[in-house]
Amino acid sequence: MAGGQFGQAEASLSGHAFAETYLEEKGIWTFTDPTSGIIRVEAPSGTPLNTIQLFFLAMSGSKGQDLRQTCASENAVSSNPFDLEANSIGHYFRRDTIFSFPSFKHLWLPEKYRRLASPDLTFSLQPRKSS
Repeated sequence: MAGGQFGQAEASLSGHAFAETYLEEKGIWTFTDPTSGIIRVEAPSGTPLNTIQLFFLAMSGSKGQDLRQTCASENAVSSNPFDLEANSIGHYFRRDTIFSFPSFKHLWLPEKYRRLASPDLTFSLQPRKSS
């Protein structure tokens, strides 16, 4: 994979964390799951998908049979069909999942000020609670 930045997307209800890798040459973030050995998941066009795109596929009822995954094992990198239903990540994609994307900007600031300068992004299908 060409050079890029790494971020983390956490599915908060399960405690499972995914990573996202920024592919500088394509200008996109792509889903990565080091725990499962998944380097990336690609659409039929070959475009890598990010976490939220995979989440919406799962919510639409798609099994993602036309997707391909690139996986790493101890000795090899392989490309094979991806199935959201058969893959363990499909378990983490539920309507009540909350994704958190931590910001890594302004790391030199103390955390309480960093969060003000660069708040973490959060995504959920759940309605926002009014205060």
